[in-house]
Amino acid sequence: MYGDVLLIGVDYDKNTSLNLADVRADYPSKHNCVEHSAIMENGKRVWKAYETLFVDGEDFVDIGAAFEKEHPVKKATLGNATLRFMKQRELVDYAVKWIEANRK
Repeated sequence: MYGDVLLIGVDYDKNTSLNLADVRADYPSKHNCVEHSAIMENGKRVWKAYETLFVDGEDFVDIGAAFEKEHPVKKATLGNATLRFMKQRELVDYAVKWIEANRK
């Protein structure tokens, strides 16, 4: 019913589930920014600006370390890579609370 997360050879700064937590969290410095992308419009490639949430993932590794102290994360090694397996809902719910408590 709920998803799992498998990190293969990467740390929590590459865990996109934490981006979801960032979107859900409410904290004082939360703000939007303007991004730009190429899109197809009327059959032509055009460059467009759009507003989106600024996601600051600098604390994602800290969030992951704190999560691992309080929640079960299965770990294994494959070649030179560390694998981490966890429940996504637990991670996202934990990260929302962590962000709200620790970000200014």
